[in-house]
Amino acid sequence: MNDADKKDSSPDPSKTQLKKEADKLHDLGASLVKLPMSVLENFSLSDNLMSGIKLAKSIKQNRAIKRQMQYIAKVLRQQDTTQLQKEFQNYHLKINQNNDTFHAYEQWRDRFLNDDKTVFKEFLAAYSDVNRQQLHQLQRNAITENNLEKPPKYTRLLFKFIKDSIEGSTDNST
Repeated sequence: MNDADKKDSSPDPSKTQLKKEADKLHDLGASLVKLPMSVLENFSLSDNLMSGIKLAKSIKQNRAIKRQMQYIAKVLRQQDTTQLQKEFQNYHLKINQNNDTFHAYEQWRDRFLNDDKTVFKEFLAAYSDVNRQQLHQLQRNAITENNLEKPPKYTRLLFKFIKDSIEGSTDNST
């Protein structure tokens, strides 16, 4: 009969598992403290957690910060953090998507600056509603400017033109 009771009840989590979960919550708290307040206001944080994070941001001494981080982890352990973790993951996903998009703009610009022969056709094929003459002129000016080692005025304009063209075509397609 004792064996049947043991099989029916779910096993308690091990100490190692509990420590791992506590470490995850501590890391989540540390990550939340690093975020700017403008971002934190968009998260669903309890009043205790928000005040703890504000206090941690204002503390300058290492021991006090460590103590405050332990308090934040304690507050996180006392509440359901699934929604908060989802919001935090979505925030980082959005940041990563923005970085990937920015890198794509940079790659197009670099290809234009390297005078890649196929880049013009590829860009026009991908984004057909682009002003070809303006793009070609910006490319020429940016390459000349780069060769003369002048400040990157036209390189910036080329980047802005590429960015606006890609975002404009994305807005039109949705």
